[in-house]
Amino acid sequence: MHFPHFEEFAVHALRFIAPARLGPLTPGFPTAWAAEPMAGAIRVSGEEPPPVWPDARGRVRGQAIEPLHPSASEAVEDWSELGEILALLDSLRAGDARIRLVAEELLRGMLRELAEEMGL
Repeated sequence: MHFPHFEEFAVHALRFIAPARLGPLTPGFPTAWAAEPMAGAIRVSGEEPPPVWPDARGRVRGQAIEPLHPSASEAVEDWSELGEILALLDSLRAGDARIRLVAEELLRGMLRELAEEMGL
């Protein structure tokens, strides 16, 4: 993987190619700014329901965001790092300017760490 190209795609194009809109209230798994690492990096109003990937097994009731892939919620069960990356991508897809800026910084840092671990 060429991390700089992926980074540019995620930060600048993903929200136009795969936009996410907050949908109806549903049970699901927290994503975007309601999931780590975003949840620990920003403060959001407790008045609005959190964004979630719709899933009947989910324990959180929030506004639906369709994941980038239909099996995302199953894929992240055993791979938490993937869940963090997908949450950042959902923040870039559905967040306002402030949320996108924080997600961009976190994603860039995460990709740098992954590149170093892989010796790239």
